[in-house]
Amino acid sequence: IGRLGGLGYCSKLTFETSYYGEPSKSIMTWDAALLKNIINDRNNREEAVQVLARVTKLDIKEENINAHYFHVIMENVTSDELLDVHSVTDYLSMVAPVDISSQFIFKNKISDFIKENKLTVDTYNIFINEDQIYKPYTSAIYEDNNGGRKKVDDILDVEFLLKKDNDGSIMYWGWYTISCLKGQMKPKNIARGIRLRKENIQIGDEEICKKFFTKTEDQRFSFYYFGEIHALSKGLIPNSRRDYFGESPECTDFERRIKLDFL
Repeated sequence: IGRLGGLGYCSKLTFETSYYGEPSKSIMTWDAALLKNIINDRNNREEAVQVLARVTKLDIKEENINAHYFHVIMENVTSDELLDVHSVTDYLSMVAPVDISSQFIFKNKISDFIKENKLTVDTYNIFINEDQIYKPYTSAIYEDNNGGRKKVDDILDVEFLLKKDNDGSIMYWGWYTISCLKGQMKPKNIARGIRLRKENIQIGDEEICKKFFTKTEDQRFSFYYFGEIHALSKGLIPNSRRDYFGESPECTDFERRIKLDFL
């Protein structure tokens, strides 16, 4: 998803891939710097096919027949944000399909609910440098304390949601935390807000589920919780921006049902 997006942030983008059972690997290299120069040259009248031929190169090399991988290599990254370990970690820990941190005391309760209802949650082992990342849900709620953090509330429990469509198939399921509800969680709590996910990849941002509160004045309650809504229906397809689902009868039905859970 969005693998060519890296062209805007480096001088050279390389894809290396090897399929299990084949004794070769394919290496596609994009000259991002040249592509930018061509695009910015208003006098250039080349067709897209010609431009692609100039900025890409494909090589085939020998590889172990048991190798299986897809590597993305960005050279001379121009964005400081992409090189900021903390920023990248915070982003991927919430957006990527990774497991919940073991430090969250209700992780096992969520796992038991998944098993009891025969649900499947895609999770991958993703590392930033040598450190594996997890969803950073915490068992307490914090506020900023001069650059540190001060505990202001505890997570007391988690509650669950599960709704089926008219055919009896699970449309979505989810969980949300219970606390003393002393107020909105501050940004210090990276995982704040009820998040919407499809195949365990986040859709939109931490404010996405505000729209499900029928009263505008109730939308502030979204930041009173940690939580996730996992959309399972095949008709709930993320749009190209991955900030919500594309229009469909299933999406309309989903919104109608989930708003009842947010009353």
